[in-house]
Amino acid sequence: MPEVDPNAIIASVASDLIKQTLKSVFSEIPSSVKSKFTQYFENFENSMERMAKTCTKVRTIINKDHPVELLDIYVKSRYICAENQYSDDSIIQFVRDGQRVIVSGFGGIGKTVFCKYMWISLFKNPMGKVPIYFELRHLNELSKVDLISYIRISLASGDGYIPEDVFLKMLQAGRFIFILDAFDEVPDKIRAEVQKQILDLSSRFDECGFVVSSRADDRFASWHDFHQYHVQKFDKDQSREVIENIEFDKDIKKEFLSEILEKNYEDYKEFFGTPLLTLLMLMTYIQIKHIPESPHIFYRYAFQTLYTLHDASKQGFQRKRHVSMTEAQFINVFSLFCLVSYIDGDHSFSREQVVNILDNVKIRADVEYDSEEFLRECIESVNLIYKEGEVYSFTHRSFQEYFSAYAVSHYFMENYREIIYKIPIRRGDTVLSMVNQINKSLFDQLFVAPEYEKIRHSIDGALKKRKWLDVLAELDYTTTLIYGKNSKRYSLAGIASGYKHEISRFASVILQASLNAMSYHWVDAFEIEGRDRPRTREIFARLKPGEKSAVLVELKFADYHAGFALREDVDEIFGMYGVDEFEPDFKVDKDKFILVATELECEKVAVELKAELVYVKKYCDEILRKSKLIRGSGLDILSM
Repeated sequence: MPEVDPNAIIASVASDLIKQTLKSVFSEIPSSVKSKFTQYFENFENSMERMAKTCTKVRTIINKDHPVELLDIYVKSRYICAENQYSDDSIIQFVRDGQRVIVSGFGGIGKTVFCKYMWISLFKNPMGKVPIYFELRHLNELSKVDLISYIRISLASGDGYIPEDVFLKMLQAGRFIFILDAFDEVPDKIRAEVQKQILDLSSRFDECGFVVSSRADDRFASWHDFHQYHVQKFDKDQSREVIENIEFDKDIKKEFLSEILEKNYEDYKEFFGTPLLTLLMLMTYIQIKHIPESPHIFYRYAFQTLYTLHDASKQGFQRKRHVSMTEAQFINVFSLFCLVSYIDGDHSFSREQVVNILDNVKIRADVEYDSEEFLRECIESVNLIYKEGEVYSFTHRSFQEYFSAYAVSHYFMENYREIIYKIPIRRGDTVLSMVNQINKSLFDQLFVAPEYEKIRHSIDGALKKRKWLDVLAELDYTTTLIYGKNSKRYSLAGIASGYKHEISRFASVILQASLNAMSYHWVDAFEIEGRDRPRTREIFARLKPGEKSAVLVELKFADYHAGFALREDVDEIFGMYGVDEFEPDFKVDKDKFILVATELECEKVAVELKAELVYVKKYCDEILRKSKLIRGSGLDILSM
């Protein structure tokens, strides 16, 4: 991509982009709206100027004190979609061509930076569309979620809000490309609603462009109009470019590239796969001249680098402290803050929220401090939290996850089991795996061994079953699927599956703690129309849905129950979900239940669940075996 001058971008707003947009939209809107339209867009350049500053300049973990030009440090990524590889610029062209896009990848891989790069590219060559970059975490501030209204208000210039009728005309004319960043930072409690609104907007305004970035999320399987592009780990050349581009001491960069990247790349390949961890490695190297191989030890040294050095680009520079406490006391307070917010699903906060949590942490931490000053310490001295507008966020969520694991492993011995079960199971998160790494003996003896003994018999019972229907029946497996009609076909809008609670939650913890993997609670999605499913189609034909636009299917294997419900819309169906008993509109007998379960590929579910339980049993049996050996070793101290 050619060099782009941010100042030139800003200067071009009023001339090229606004003129193109005005010309293309004026012919589409009624005369009664034109005056409002003209009045607003005379100041629209101010909104674009703010967005340009947001997208063309970024702060890094190293350059926290001052923004740097994004294009000066940008390193292009590679993406996979349906086993095909794509470049940054090819995805941007797909977006120009009208493709709906999901950019997914794990934390620190550069999704937000790519979204900003996309904004710059689209802005430089708008082709009649205005790119709108919006961080979805801002929705966390709202008492009621209204995505499109919030975006409209955020585009205001001074007191000049864009009128709803004008904004609607622009949406209908397809004059926007919405780049919605960090869907994974939306709290769990409102994520389903935000998903619904994104899909609704995408359906209603099909001439507009939509891009969503996020960590991996199973719900994307039901976003049928979107293509999902998975960001690939950086290779050696890309990691070298990350180091070369960053503003940092040249001699240290040269030494790091020579001693770590060139000589020991294979040893640290996993860390180099992520730009954020690559920069943290550089910062850590300046302190200890080597890189720990274990992730939790690496994060410990990375924190110590931030805590003691404060500005890695200026060796020896020490920043002012805002609280009087030891490093151990700081870790105590900050780790408890991380754990509370992580369990609540919060990654961004208002000032009031941060202070409220810190005030509550004081009692548990038994440390006296001023919460406002502690927040300043986190922002200005240690660089673990940053402020943007009125929103406070972790410098990166990986720090929240590490310190959450640290808190679990150090401050909850008396109720260790309870706190483990409170840790959310989220795809790609590392809290439980780091809990296991930080103190494996503690995890094994206080959680795995006693919990496994409680459910060992139930696991053995399921593994003895040979037929897949019997396996799922023994596990009380239930799956609920929700379909919504889009045009003339039904598409999957939601899915939830589960089995015996005491087994499933234990297995989920073991899988994420030992493999950093999610449990298999998933049935492959299918469309009622559009695939050759004759038996299932016959059953749905008997339902006679007519004009009903939403269908709920519930299968309970314990009693071979299949219930179907028809409602006017998906919202009504979602309102039914979670109700223990609902009166279905239609039931089937056992033979037809088996046909439906077969069509939904539930045999595959049984195979996967059985494989999971085989792994869990083997893992836990080995822990019990080692524990027994230690107790029988005759070494009194080691067996305690």
